[in-house]
Amino acid sequence: GSRGTVVAIHDPAEGCVEVVMDEEFIGGSTLQGTCANFRGKLCVWNHLLKISASDSKGIIDNVMPSGSGKAVIEKLMSDIKQDAADQKEADKKGAKYSEGKKVQPSTPAKSN
Repeated sequence: GSRGTVVAIHDPAEGCVEVVMDEEFIGGSTLQGTCANFRGKLCVWNHLLKISASDSKGIIDNVMPSGSGKAVIEKLMSDIKQDAADQKEADKKGAKYSEGKKVQPSTPAKSN
């Protein structure tokens, strides 16, 4: 598959993001003039495969010039790392992790 960088997040409830791919592809657009022709795509998170934050850092540094939203991407990557660490910690403690909040496992109600 092709690699790309998420450059914008639309309504979080919808889960749509704008992605600029590393190479041109059929069906790509300019994302209304924000990237080169045939490199942009508006897509749903479910259609993407996440590459770990550590794998993506080098790509972001090479592709995104400073002052072009790089700080936003770095913040997103940091949040992803933190969520993964929180999930791992919750798993160790046997707690469920739901939408950024730790939830203790429920115990079945006792019947008389």
